[in-house]
Amino acid sequence: MTEAQNVMEVLYGPWDPDYRGSLELDVDFGRVRLTTPVLPPVDPHVPAIVELARAELRAGTLPDYPQAPLTETSELAQECVQQQLAGYVEADRPRAARIYVLEFQGARQYCMFGRTTNLINRVVDHCRAAEPHGYGLVAGWASPGVDDAQALERVVLSVGGRVHRRPHYRERFYDMPFETGLNIARMVFELNSDWRTRTGGAPGPADPVPSPRVEPIG
Repeated sequence: MTEAQNVMEVLYGPWDPDYRGSLELDVDFGRVRLTTPVLPPVDPHVPAIVELARAELRAGTLPDYPQAPLTETSELAQECVQQQLAGYVEADRPRAARIYVLEFQGARQYCMFGRTTNLINRVVDHCRAAEPHGYGLVAGWASPGVDDAQALERVVLSVGGRVHRRPHYRERFYDMPFETGLNIARMVFELNSDWRTRTGGAPGPADPVPSPRVEPIG
């Protein structure tokens, strides 16, 4: 059984190897108690700015200055999200490996997963690649640092492909709500790392459904 299948069984129950019908998954992330931090916006006005930027990006609103790929509102929203993401980098482990999920909005919307040892530089690179095509960063999350995030990324992409049964291009999952991408990334990280042990966040008797043990892969 692969790591991804092991994680999927935690959420959806055992797989039937003889089943050949279409796969319809009823996502129930409530079965796993997630404890990794999700940081609030850097400013209480950011959610409103992001929603305005999202509307402009979806409509393809042209910037006031032709040399700029995005409007000022979209650039501001993107900068705010980048500042929020910077808060996920631990001061004592700035170059630790971590997985991340980012949401970009343009004429379409997509979530993308990845891994990096230099989060801010990687996010800036993604933004620069997306901006000329009319896409702006509107949300993001990154995991606590680990020694090696390669296996975590592999499982995140595999689970994402099974949960989101729509076309995706490599690490980009079009029309995947950010909340879904966030839950997938957090769930895979917590079930496949020592996060609970490090933080004392092991499931207690108050948890609605105890999670079966998943062997660490990272």
